[in-house]
Amino acid sequence: MLMAVAFIASADLPPRPQAGAWMGRLVTEWLPDGRRFRLLEEFAFVGSSGEVWRALEGAAVDGSCFPSQFIRYIGHPFAGPQRKAAVVYDISCHEQKRGWRETQRMFYEAARLEGVRPVDAKVMYFALINFGPRWGSTLPRAISTDEDFSRGALYIRRHPEISLPGIEQLSDAALRKR
Repeated sequence: MLMAVAFIASADLPPRPQAGAWMGRLVTEWLPDGRRFRLLEEFAFVGSSGEVWRALEGAAVDGSCFPSQFIRYIGHPFAGPQRKAAVVYDISCHEQKRGWRETQRMFYEAARLEGVRPVDAKVMYFALINFGPRWGSTLPRAISTDEDFSRGALYIRRHPEISLPGIEQLSDAALRKR
């Protein structure tokens, strides 16, 4: 059974997380193919809005939803403090129960909860919105080359106060002007 932490108690309102929470533990085992692992227990991320992102026991995770730019310029998604966020993101991308942008924002919030520095989480988010999977959308990608990604990542690092909507508005043309 999963138990959430960091809830505000009130007689009139149901419990709501303050700024996100993890429920359960991330427990895995490698599968024989050596590329994937399986969850041995259910765990979940509860966003600050109260939305629950479940990673069910038995789910197989392979990291295929992370673009090569993420791995090349940031590092492997399962190595580092963003590990739990990466598992929930990968499962959510395969399930496609929510929109791709909502899923990418969940990754950002979950990575922050895990201790990823804000500017690093923003660069990760930038990689996902420009190179990650999209479903149910025909929106063109604003960034399409590694050079433009590098320029965008550098811009974000130099302007760490940039908001997520601001990151979503970055384009190769805008970055070339800056």
